[in-house]
Amino acid sequence: MILSIFTNIKYFFYGFGNNSGKCSKNTVEKLINIPHFSKVDYFFLENVSESFDVETFYEFLKKNKCMVVTLIFEATISEECKIRLDTITDKLLESNPNEYFPFAFTYLGQSYQKMKLLFDKLKKNMHH
Repeated sequence: MILSIFTNIKYFFYGFGNNSGKCSKNTVEKLINIPHFSKVDYFFLENVSESFDVETFYEFLKKNKCMVVTLIFEATISEECKIRLDTITDKLLESNPNEYFPFAFTYLGQSYQKMKLLFDKLKKNMHH
């Protein structure tokens, strides 16, 4: 995993392109087990597949009070995955801004209003 090589990285942007298969159920476990991963300031992934364990990543981020995260999911995610993402969206929108730093994500078919609220909340917390 490329992120494990760079110990002082602050900004990480990666797009899976047409190769979303490289994003697996183990991707999150590998990321959160990198000792310096929690010190990344900005983390952005594009074309994320539904195999990305967003629930585990969400739990990790609840403990990390400073990482700004944006995930853009691939267009072909299932309805089941969209329901899981909607559940997390609702939790993020209901959370107290001091509880943990929210993260934002988007996917095809997401409610525009909820997506906007999620990104607005992320932007607002970035300036505190």
